[in-house]
Amino acid sequence: MARQTIYVFGSNEGGYHGAGTALAARQFYGALMYVGVGPTGDSYAIPTKDKNLQTLPLERIAFFVRQFGLYAKAHPELLFHVTKVGCGLAGYDDYDIAGMFEDMPDNVGLPGDWITLYAEDDTLRCDHCTRLECASDLTPDWNSETGNHLSCEAQRCPECGAKGAHWLSCPRVGS
Repeated sequence: MARQTIYVFGSNEGGYHGAGTALAARQFYGALMYVGVGPTGDSYAIPTKDKNLQTLPLERIAFFVRQFGLYAKAHPELLFHVTKVGCGLAGYDDYDIAGMFEDMPDNVGLPGDWITLYAEDDTLRCDHCTRLECASDLTPDWNSETGNHLSCEAQRCPECGAKGAHWLSCPRVGS
């Protein structure tokens, strides 16, 4: 039985999900308006802006990321797909945010380019199922070009039906 997938997105503390990944979370993953922190529907909100839509300082975002990590650890039955929280409308760079997610539990999938920012030289993590593989001893199922397991890449996007491990970048989800 497949684990329930939770879409993790950047939000604002007021829960005004009107643009970016927050809008996608509201339209496709059950995020509720005016709930700016935590789980709703098949999504989890991590605030990167305050109620006045001003970008939060990195220390405040890190607090919310740590809270998310505790929630993910407490819910191993769920699979969390993290978007590039804080790197869109909040304006932060990947280097500012990615390290905050470094010690997440194994049920948290991160954007592929974040993983390479802090991954150990000999360890690769599938962006879809979050299994770890040693680069020097990759399984036959590993696609070295995409950095994911072939079995994961065969899964289909729930919105458009396209195959691929990076279904969260589906144009229909992000529109």
